[in-house]
Amino acid sequence: MPRRRFLLASGGLALALADLSRPAGGRTAAAHAANEPSETLRVLLRRAGGALVAQTARVSCDGPFTVRDAADTHGAVAATGARLTIERAAGGLWWELEDGKRRGPFGGPLEIRPEGSARLSDHRGEPHPPTAYRGIFQIARSTDEQRLVVLNVLDLDEYLKGVVPVEMPTSFGPESARVQAVAARGYALARRVQSTHAALQADLCDSSDCQSYGGLAVEQALSSAAVETTRGRTLLRDGALFAPFYSSTCGGHTEDPSGISGLVGAPAERAARQSVPDGELPANVELRTEQGAATFYGKGWDSHCSASLSYRWKVRWDREPLETLVDVGLRRLSGSPLVSPSFAADASIGHLKNLAVAERSASGRVLALQIEGANGVWTVRGGWAIRALPRGSELNAAPLPSSAFVLQLDSSNGKLTTVSAFGAGSGHGVGMCQWGARGLAAKGLNWEAILAHYYPTANLGPIPHWSV
Repeated sequence: MPRRRFLLASGGLALALADLSRPAGGRTAAAHAANEPSETLRVLLRRAGGALVAQTARVSCDGPFTVRDAADTHGAVAATGARLTIERAAGGLWWELEDGKRRGPFGGPLEIRPEGSARLSDHRGEPHPPTAYRGIFQIARSTDEQRLVVLNVLDLDEYLKGVVPVEMPTSFGPESARVQAVAARGYALARRVQSTHAALQADLCDSSDCQSYGGLAVEQALSSAAVETTRGRTLLRDGALFAPFYSSTCGGHTEDPSGISGLVGAPAERAARQSVPDGELPANVELRTEQGAATFYGKGWDSHCSASLSYRWKVRWDREPLETLVDVGLRRLSGSPLVSPSFAADASIGHLKNLAVAERSASGRVLALQIEGANGVWTVRGGWAIRALPRGSELNAAPLPSSAFVLQLDSSNGKLTTVSAFGAGSGHGVGMCQWGARGLAAKGLNWEAILAHYYPTANLGPIPHWSV
């Protein structure tokens, strides 16, 4: 899953801290006003290269389909296998079939609906093969005058059948798949209430920025059965919709949402008591301290997720390449409240003198990292900002797997030479640990018990009527 959800100033972050006790307007409110079918999602299908918008879109169908403009009664039925091309051009949306006849302009959105059991496919371009989807397509104009967006509009549980097997391997078993189905359902419903893609008329996208969604091609019998078994069930808190985040590997202790953002003022009722141990912990050790974190991350324990290859990891940098990475990372955060004092877009730390953890959460994750260079001292706050700091495309560096790590600095003749990070887990660590769910299922816990373990302040219940 979306295990890389907590992007700077992203909806993932806003969603984690939002009040989800009632609809927030936008697309959802409009959908209710229009009596849109219940439990319907609008999924933005990214274009080649991950782009959100494009100038043209190409779709096909393995049977008959109709094309209709939302503001017009005009329609057409295409023969089996026909290819349809839609273009954003002067006046609106234009479309043509293989007969070469160009039709338009239309205000949109254009609705492409398969007949009977036929399925639509999206041809987004190399290197992606055509991908088949359930539901219908809507092609809408984007706010960019020369671009369009492709939306897959379908039933919530049909969508989940294309999410669960991508987010969690079927080898994790049926109980884990049911946990994943409930978590993914709750996350999707929460996105309907507060979407980062509302400006593009979508509830969420098909990438790991939201939840990875692969359409019909990825569906598996075990995952689909998990969706059906848990149909209509989601997580609630005090009767309100609860946003159940999840990540790959917690490393032995999950994280609280307030530890990820780096921002202050999060509603206490949304941020409290969500961090839980996930198996054995060292006795009489406080993970907020450097000694406690080093004890925990320095060896393996009987954690539920210890079978993950990311359970424990190590990254090492030489000083000079790390200086470049940190410069790039801080420039990327230029103007962000997560860096203090402010770091200019053309600034440099100079010779790196020291890196030190300034604050840890109850789970031991780094909340604040202090960077000392010849040109000053800066503090970076927030899990994702810290993880992304040593990332620079020109050096092909990747974000740290998690913010759960301790640092080891080596020096020669009084000067820093290398920095090593010894860490635990992969992802933000909030909510359900997917490898931990696998471990708990192997120990005999059912899906309800696993959900109760990872979401101790929530309870299972029916989908609130306003969320559909």
